[in-house]
Amino acid sequence: MVELSAIWRGLHLALSLGIRTIWIESDSLSVVKTINGQQPGGPSSGCYLSKIRKLLAHFDGCRVTHTWREANKAADYVSRMDVGLKDVVFWPTDFPDMLHDIIKDDVQGKIYFRH
Repeated sequence: MVELSAIWRGLHLALSLGIRTIWIESDSLSVVKTINGQQPGGPSSGCYLSKIRKLLAHFDGCRVTHTWREANKAADYVSRMDVGLKDVVFWPTDFPDMLHDIIKDDVQGKIYFRH
């Protein structure tokens, strides 16, 4: 449910920023398969799935794919940040140094190995 909520909130943000094409990567294979219609969602996920699919219809193009957590270090880092109970949107100028380092490693093609 947390992953679905994050995707739903991210889609809202993307649309509000005028983004027309989107690629969603999640390290939850179950969520990816459910959104892509490859497996049924659980009873509690139906509301979010419906909202996500309606939002996806507003994009000119979209992809939802699975990625391993090791290849999604920036998202994993952000998900662990303590922001209290409030919604937070921050821009690259606000990123902590550690997040800048992770993104720099990604740009340079650093290879991450699964544990």
